[in-house]
Amino acid sequence: MRTYEKYKDSGISWIGKVPEDWEVMKIKHIGKLYSGATPTTSNPLFWNGDIKWVTPVDINEKFILETARKITREGYESCGTNMVEANSIIMSTRAPIGKVAINKVPVCTNQGCKSIVCNHINVGYCYYLLSTCTEELNFLGSGTTFLELSFSALANFEIPYPSLSEQEAIANYLDKKTAEIDKIIAEREKKIELLNELKSSIISRAVTKGINPHAKMKDSGIDWFPFIPCNWEYSSLRHVCKKITDGSHFSPMSQLEGKPYITVTNVRNNKVYVEEALKISDEDFRTLVSTGCQPLPGDILLSKDGTVGRTAIVTSNDYVVLSSLGILRPSSLVDSKYLEYCLNSNALQMQMQMMMDGSALRRITIKKICNLLVLIPPMHEQLSIVKYLDKKIAEVNNSISTIRKECALYKEYKQSLISEVVTGKRKVID
Repeated sequence: MRTYEKYKDSGISWIGKVPEDWEVMKIKHIGKLYSGATPTTSNPLFWNGDIKWVTPVDINEKFILETARKITREGYESCGTNMVEANSIIMSTRAPIGKVAINKVPVCTNQGCKSIVCNHINVGYCYYLLSTCTEELNFLGSGTTFLELSFSALANFEIPYPSLSEQEAIANYLDKKTAEIDKIIAEREKKIELLNELKSSIISRAVTKGINPHAKMKDSGIDWFPFIPCNWEYSSLRHVCKKITDGSHFSPMSQLEGKPYITVTNVRNNKVYVEEALKISDEDFRTLVSTGCQPLPGDILLSKDGTVGRTAIVTSNDYVVLSSLGILRPSSLVDSKYLEYCLNSNALQMQMQMMMDGSALRRITIKKICNLLVLIPPMHEQLSIVKYLDKKIAEVNNSISTIRKECALYKEYKQSLISEVVTGKRKVID
């Protein structure tokens, strides 16, 4: 790694030493800052115009080309937001603090963002530098309900400042290097996508065709699985489950201590993340238990609101669930793990997609869950299928886990590289 010949103390703890000929500048001295605002949401004349209006939700990539919402000229003039010229820095300064992007088109913002028109700094260098400052910027945030970075705190935030020619060289170097790293990460994420497709294919084939390649097949007369092994039957979930219900519609007050309650956000990757769950009082817990929304070990949780189709097998009865989840209690006709694999198959996932209601919030009702069709092999075949799938899916998941770790390392390397270059720890020009 090439370094500069001489360094000096920047006087700023998070920067440390900088090259001898670099300066330290406040944000207010390298560009003009703007705040944002929101037109009255109840006035339809202010919305759905042609002025792009940025909120923190829109700051996800390096460049902003489009926004989720737009305002009209009347909406713009009704509030205190400001038009920001293209190739400026847009930063989220609340919920969360520190996301940055470069707007490639003129925009205005809401009050959750601030903008920096880069009059005396290379916009690419400024973008890369500020993308490494999230921790420091959050430290400067204030507020009780949520942290917010004030106009003054951002204006007086100090950054390392090399010559403009060196800033341009740094930005160009990081454009090239980060693009190379992003390509590697994208290739690995594509592999993860393909492995997840393979996993779905393995599950779907096993629970609709079985694992005996020589099994005789029959026409089921059902579109979802037209040809099935001759000794298999099909049934609706209502006939293979002792209980199918949703969680409680009672909305308890959450608190720091108490009993956990599970919502759809706590169910993913076929697991229940109890440690992440919000807590309720013992009194509220007893109230919810009395409504029948306490699952038992062996039950299957099925997400039915929002992200429909996630599943997890219950392993303990120390929590209750809310109405975004369904509770399925298999009868003696079906093994819990086999039924969960069925629910994760393409045939069942597609059935659920076809049965969903709603536009803003997609959901499937308990009545429709009861009508989902599932294949029922003899119990000994169910157990053989579960054993086979447990092994195969574990192999695929291990491969996915390895690739995810590689992606995480590349992302860490990318951030480290950016930090070293924009603070002068690594030299990129002769």
